[in-house]
Amino acid sequence: MTLHRNHNFSRQDPDCSDGDVFEDCNLAQEVPGTKICQGTKRLVFRGCNLVRAIVPPDSIIEGCNTTQAPAPPEIEPEEEITIPLSEYERLKAIEAAQELADG
Repeated sequence: MTLHRNHNFSRQDPDCSDGDVFEDCNLAQEVPGTKICQGTKRLVFRGCNLVRAIVPPDSIIEGCNTTQAPAPPEIEPEEEITIPLSEYERLKAIEAAQELADG
């Protein structure tokens, strides 16, 4: 039996042994319904992030987040462009004029 406290096991299946206790650990998985710690018995999870994780059925779960919601999509970074300072100033002037017109 091992006490795991404040560890980040996100997106991985931690090494588990029968009777292990996880306190305030992040065990969130990328895909809903991902099984972790399979083949072990009598695990205890207290205050853990178990989002999208499925633990063995005889586990004790106390005050954990067990949501199975899909992971949010990855956001692609915007393409960076370079423009001359004079063009930037011209665009800012147009923007300022539009704000004045809109009142």
